[in-house]
Amino acid sequence: MNSTYAQNYELSGLIPDPPREEGLRFGLGFVVMSGVLGLFSIAFGLAGQWGIVLGIAGFWAVIVVLASPRAGVVLTLSTAVWDLMLNPDEVSGFSWLSPGRVLSVLTVASYWARAIGPGRLTIQSPWVRRATLSFGIFILWSLFSAGWALDQLNSLYTFAKMLIHFAFLVVVVDTLSDRKTLLQTLMLMALVSGLGALAMLFVPGLAEVQTSSTRTQFAGTGANAVSITMGLAVVGCVAVLPLRRSLLSISVALTSMIPMMLATLRTGTRAVLVGVPIAAAFGACLAYWRKLGRLALLLGIVGAMSGGSLYWAIQNDFITGKLRDRLLSAFEAETYGTNVRLNIWSETLALYVKNPLGTGVGNEQLAYKQPRGGYGALEAHNVYLSVLLEYNIIGLVLLLAGMAYLGWGIVRIEDLGLRASAAMMFTFCILSSLKGSSQETRMFWQPIALSIAFVEADARRRRDLALLEWPAT
Repeated sequence: MNSTYAQNYELSGLIPDPPREEGLRFGLGFVVMSGVLGLFSIAFGLAGQWGIVLGIAGFWAVIVVLASPRAGVVLTLSTAVWDLMLNPDEVSGFSWLSPGRVLSVLTVASYWARAIGPGRLTIQSPWVRRATLSFGIFILWSLFSAGWALDQLNSLYTFAKMLIHFAFLVVVVDTLSDRKTLLQTLMLMALVSGLGALAMLFVPGLAEVQTSSTRTQFAGTGANAVSITMGLAVVGCVAVLPLRRSLLSISVALTSMIPMMLATLRTGTRAVLVGVPIAAAFGACLAYWRKLGRLALLLGIVGAMSGGSLYWAIQNDFITGKLRDRLLSAFEAETYGTNVRLNIWSETLALYVKNPLGTGVGNEQLAYKQPRGGYGALEAHNVYLSVLLEYNIIGLVLLLAGMAYLGWGIVRIEDLGLRASAAMMFTFCILSSLKGSSQETRMFWQPIALSIAFVEADARRRRDLALLEWPAT
C-alpha cells in the first residue's frame, strides 16, 4: 500500500478503526429534554413571562454544551448574528458578557475537561498542525507583550480573550472535522442567521435605524460587526453548494441567503457587499478551474444572487439616498484611491516606528493621542497593521505564518468540495480583516477555525480511504 496513513498503522501494529462520519446526532435524551423544556417555554411565553423563557433557553443550552462540546461549537457559530444584534443599549458589544461568549467558554471547558489524558486530540493534517502551532505561539507572544504594554492589566485581559479564541479553534478542529458535520453546521448557520436577518428587517425596535436611506444601526454594537458576521453566514450558504447536491439542502441555503443579503445591504458595509461574491468566486475557481461546467454553475449562482439582490434593492427603493450612494461607491475606483483608511494606515505605520516594541496586546487605541471623529474606534481598521502596532514585527510574522500554512493547506485539499468551501471562508476572512481590526475578536477567529476544520476534514477523509484499503494489503 502506498498510503502514508496505512503505512503508519502497519508499522505501529494497530488495528485501524473503520472509517466513519459521525455528523450531528440527536439522541432520545436530547429530544425528550428539548420537547419538555419547549412546552414550558411556550406556556410561559403565552403568559408573557419572557424572562423565564430566556432562563429556560439558557438552562437548555448549558446542559447541551456540557453534554457535547460539538453541540456547543454549533450553537456558538449558528447564533453569532443574534448574539451581536441583541447587545443591550447601555454597553458596547466589545465588553458585554453575551450568551455567545458564555457559550464559547462553556464549550472550551466542556471539551478540555474531556481532553485530559493521552490520545484525545490527533491532528492528521501537517498543515493544520503547523498553522495551529503558529497561532498558538502568536497567542503566547501576546502574553509576553504585556511586559512592555502601555496598560498591562488590559493586555492580560485581552490575552485571556485570545486564549479562549484559540482554545475554541482547537475544539472546532477536533469536533467538526468531517464533511457531514461541517455541512450540517453550515446549514444551521444558514437557517438561524437567515431568521436573524428577517428579524433585523421586520421586527420593530430591534435596530435603532431601519430606513431605506440610512445604515441600519444597533445600540450595543456596530453595524460592521453584524454585517461581517452575517456575511460569513452568507459565504457559508454558498459553501453548502459544493458540499451537497441535495435539492433540499441547496434550496434551504439559497433561500436563507436572500434575507441575509438584503439585511447586509441595509447595514451599508461595502466590504461585505464586495467581499462575499469575491470570496465565493475565488473558492469556486480554486477548486473547479478544470471543471468548467461546475465552475460556470457556481459563478452563475453567486453572480445571480449577489447582483440580483442589489438590482432588486435599487429598483424597488429598498435602499435609497445616502445608503444607495454609499453602496454603489463600492464599485468606483475613486473610492479606494481616496479612502480615508489609507491615511489611517499611514498613521499606524508612523506610530509603530515610534513604538517598535509595540503597544502590547489590546492597547492599540492608547497609541493614538486624539479621537478620530466619526471613524469609530481608534484603530488601524486593518488586522495586520493593528497586529504590527500591538505585537510588533515578531507577532505579525507569527500570525502571517499561521495564515500562510492554513492557506497552503487549503490549496492542498484533495476533495474539491471541501477545497472550494474552505477557500471561500478563508478568502472572506482575509478580505474582512482589511476592513477592521478584528484580530482579538470572534469575527477573525471563527472563520479561521472553520477554514482549518475543512483542511483537517480532508486529511481525515484521506486517512479513512487509506483504511478502506487495509484488508487488501
